[in-house]
Amino acid sequence: MLRNLKELKENEKGVVFILVVSVIIVMMILVISIISINTSQVTSVESEVKRIQAETLAMGALDYSYSVLATNNAILYSGGNPLTETIDGTTFSINTAFDNKISENLTINVDY
Repeated sequence: MLRNLKELKENEKGVVFILVVSVIIVMMILVISIISINTSQVTSVESEVKRIQAETLAMGALDYSYSVLATNNAILYSGGNPLTETIDGTTFSINTAFDNKISENLTINVDY
């Protein structure tokens, strides 16, 4: 019996196996964490790009609306069909409304 215990203490094959399995598990956790971080960054960047594109379209709609108002054109898409623009596969809908009662109230909504 003592001999069996002595052989077990000298046998280190099990320790190496457990060490290798532990290292593999730690590496898997690190890889999964890195992939998760990259995925969330891609999603964040995509939404930021869409926001910047919508803001740029809104600035263009502002210039267009002021030019229409400067020419005293009555057609300013107030409650009518929205203007649409497709950029990189995303369709943006631009709605403009001008309140004739308050000459400084121009509303521009960009949805995507």
